[in-house]
Amino acid sequence: MRQFLLTLGISGLAVATLVAASPLALAAASDWQDLGGGKARLIAAKDPVSGALDGVIEVRLDDGWKTYWRSPGSSGIAPEFDFSASRGSFVDHVNFPVPQHISAGEDRFYGYRGTVLFTFSGMAEMPDNELSLDMLIGVCEEICIPASAHLAIRADALDRSDPLAGRLVTMARSFLPEPADDRLKAVSAHRADDRIVVEIEGEVPEGETVAGIVWQAGGWNSDPVPAERQGDGSYRLSVPLHGNDTGGDMPPAGWHYTLLVESGDGKVARAVEGRIAASQ
Repeated sequence: MRQFLLTLGISGLAVATLVAASPLALAAASDWQDLGGGKARLIAAKDPVSGALDGVIEVRLDDGWKTYWRSPGSSGIAPEFDFSASRGSFVDHVNFPVPQHISAGEDRFYGYRGTVLFTFSGMAEMPDNELSLDMLIGVCEEICIPASAHLAIRADALDRSDPLAGRLVTMARSFLPEPADDRLKAVSAHRADDRIVVEIEGEVPEGETVAGIVWQAGGWNSDPVPAERQGDGSYRLSVPLHGNDTGGDMPPAGWHYTLLVESGDGKVARAVEGRIAASQ
């Protein structure tokens, strides 16, 4: 437990406060599965009344090992989480915590060291359900290799209360990007030739930079794109369109984006997520 707290880079007092304040729910954890450079397990908490699921995919990497963020660079392996084999339950989406800037040999990419908590939400629709996950991630020491694992939690396990697992699910949310707001957000976006141009406004301290990714039909762009600071203090992000997402108008649902604020030494100081609606 101590190693886990130190890996997350927060004080024991802060974690103790989070855990003590977390609501109890029915919760369970799968067995650990080996990844070759670490291990992974599935944790889920179920609301006993509504059946709503909140959970964590916990990845504990060995010392010196790294894994990728969802925008892994041109040669990286983005984590893939497939819950389609689940029975009587479903998962809406998986959330990625704020990444770090990682160096591996001559490569630099956004990713994670130590313990990583990917959160998810969903619903248990039937009493006899099983939450089943097939995952694929890249794990790196000097070189990077693909690692896969199958993780599952049966209904009878989920219906028993594991307070520590439930509290870990709650705590994991504190490591996610913040919702975009007036302190930093995209205010408009449009297509321009073979690019998506996003206008960004907010408060960015002197010496810090902004980079971003945008979801398109083919997925996230492979590398966060540096935003250019404008004369009025705003930022402009110009993201290449994917080959299968060219031409046409802005999609009705708009574009989902993530912005990273980096300090002068390359560390990610802050991350926000939001969506640019088609009307903007």
